[in-house]
Amino acid sequence: MAASVDVGPNFPMEPGQNVSPGPVEIKGEAFVTVRSLKSLEKDGKPYSDAMDNIMYEKLNAETAPNYVQGDRVDAQEAAKTKEDPYTFDARAKSPSWCQQGRPMPVTVLPMADKRIKISGSVPLKMTTSN
Repeated sequence: MAASVDVGPNFPMEPGQNVSPGPVEIKGEAFVTVRSLKSLEKDGKPYSDAMDNIMYEKLNAETAPNYVQGDRVDAQEAAKTKEDPYTFDARAKSPSWCQQGRPMPVTVLPMADKRIKISGSVPLKMTTSN
């Protein structure tokens, strides 16, 4: 995964920064290589190479090998301590298969030198569409 992010003054770049619930100023793109996505059993074990190939075909991996995410980020919870991450909900805007409007919980951990660590995941079902 690769990403670029431009943030506004209300985005937490320093540990312990005060953040109010609601929208924060952020513009960004995240690129996920479609072929890095894998089907998994509920216990986290690999499901099927055949299913992965069907998924790649449905996601147009040959013509669109990456997908872009990023439309809105809402602060959900401030960090409890300077060592804890902030909690946000991120929403996608493109492409159609990434379930527009469905929030993806992410955590943001400010680090040294104005770097941040962003983590999050959301399960996707091939039967779900917008």
